[in-house]
Amino acid sequence: MAESEQTATAPRGTALLVAAVLGGLGLLAASRPLWSPSPPDQAGTESAVSTIARSDPLLVGRPIDLNRATASELDVLPGIGKVLAERIVGERDAHGPYRDPADLARRVAGVGDDLAATLAPLVRFEP
Repeated sequence: MAESEQTATAPRGTALLVAAVLGGLGLLAASRPLWSPSPPDQAGTESAVSTIARSDPLLVGRPIDLNRATASELDVLPGIGKVLAERIVGERDAHGPYRDPADLARRVAGVGDDLAATLAPLVRFEP
C-alpha cells in the first residue's frame, strides 16, 4: 500500500475504532447519535415523570390528592408517618373526602393547624 493511500484511510480507520470502542462500552448508540440536535421524545419524558410522580409526587412538584392517595403515598409528606397516613386514609374512608387543610386538621387526631399549614402547598383536595 502506498503511503498516500495509508494516510487517506487512517482517519476513517481511527473513527471506526473509536466507534467500536465506544459502542462496546455502551457510550455510543447506533439508533441516535449523541450529538443529535433533536429534542428528547416528549412522550418518553412524560412517561418518566409520571412514573416518578407515582412513587414520590413531591420529586416532580406535583401536589398529592389527599382524597385519593394511599397511606404509602401520604407517608412521603413531611410530618406524616405511617401511622398518621393510615389515620388520614381511615378517616377519609369512614366520613368522606376532605374539603381543605382546616377540615383535615379538625378531623384527624395528630394533624394540627401547623402541620395542615405545612401540608397545604403539597396537597390538593379533589372531591
